[in-house]
Amino acid sequence: MANPATAEAKTPPQLVVVLIRATSDANFQVIPEVFYAFKELHGEVHWEIDNTDFDFTVTFKEESPFEKREFNSTNPVSGRIRKDAAERYYAYTVVVTHKRTKHQQDNASLGKDPGGIVRG
Repeated sequence: MANPATAEAKTPPQLVVVLIRATSDANFQVIPEVFYAFKELHGEVHWEIDNTDFDFTVTFKEESPFEKREFNSTNPVSGRIRKDAAERYYAYTVVVTHKRTKHQQDNASLGKDPGGIVRG
């Protein structure tokens, strides 16, 4: 009989890709603006930026459904949803920084409100 813990560890995660589409003036769009991830599918989120002139930082505002609260260009993958994470909406902020000029733009100044919804 298979060990459920071993089977869970071998189950490939549901991978959700969130694209940060940045323009030359550091304006950006988050696609999708709200992601959906499922605990039972071992959901993970991978944030990507489409413009190599920029870096990004994602910070969950209050609580993160993942072990960490902050992700960035260097560490863009969330890991699996925590087992004790509540099934609800989680708001986060995105800051995009131009690598050369260090000009920053955040989602609030652009009128955007990205987040994620965790389901069972």
